[in-house]
This record gives sequence, structure tokens and C-alpha cells, in this order.
Amino acid sequence: MYSDLIYALSNVLSPSFAGLAVLLSAFALLRYWGKPQDKFSRIWLCFTLGMGFWFLGELIWAVYALFLGVEIPYPSIADVLWLVG
Repeated sequence: MYSDLIYALSNVLSPSFAGLAVLLSAFALLRYWGKPQDKFSRIWLCFTLGMGFWFLGELIWAVYALFLGVEIPYPSIADVLWLVG
């Protein structure tokens, strides 16, 4: 029972926190966006894209583990997204 709860929480909290990081970095991107030529704007854009790919990797991993109930393959789509992020 306790290990099932930890298993579920660990697979739900990781994508939740990654999604929060994407949301906050998107707010920062909107706040500090100037022109595409500005170095600071490009930094926030790349950071937000990286956080987005990381979130998608976490989300796919959670879907594999919680909803599909399959043995998680290696390499998986989630691994590719984490590497891109």
C-alpha cells in the first residue's frame, strides 16, 4: 500500500513540477521579451523551450508508468525529449 502511494506520487509530482516550471518560465519570457535579436530574449526563449521538452518527457514517462502499465522501453520517446530539453 505504502509503496503504491509513493509510486503514484512520484509519477504525478514530477510532471506537475515540470509543468509549473514551464509555466513560470513562459511568464518570464513574456515579461522580458523584447526583440528576437536581443540576447536576453533568446535566452528566455531557449530556457522555456528546454523546460517544455523536459515537461513532455516527464509527462510521457508518467503515462507509460501510470496509465499504460507497460515496461518502460529504453530508449523511449521520453528519453529523446529529455535529451532535447
